[in-house]
Amino acid sequence: MARILLMGLSVALALLVAVIAGYVPTTQNSLYNFSQFIQHGYNILSLGLLFVLAVFGGAYIVPLYTLLQIKTPQQHRARMMATNNILNALFMVVASVLLMVGFANEVSLLTQLLIMALLNLVVAGVFIKKPQSHEDTKF
Repeated sequence: MARILLMGLSVALALLVAVIAGYVPTTQNSLYNFSQFIQHGYNILSLGLLFVLAVFGGAYIVPLYTLLQIKTPQQHRARMMATNNILNALFMVVASVLLMVGFANEVSLLTQLLIMALLNLVVAGVFIKKPQSHEDTKF
């Protein structure tokens, strides 16, 4: 199931990049209100893809945290959650630095998002090649 969710995240992000890349901005100099915003097809599609991205992300991360809590012995659970939070913060900093390096080298945001989608597919491919034992998924 995690494999499908990871692939869904990658596909949704790649589609979102494609939709945003095809967007033609208007010459209007003021901000849109919500009804003006949703009158454009690209905007509705972008909102839908953001929703799909959020659903796949939530469906992936919530069971992952549950598994982390269930598989960790109770006396080490708090340390494991703290370690997970520290690693998440570290990876966010690394991702921010990589984005800054990309911008410094004049790589567009859409290209960087597409690279993230492709890297996510690589991770999903690693999960696909690794056989999953039933012992790992039992609660």
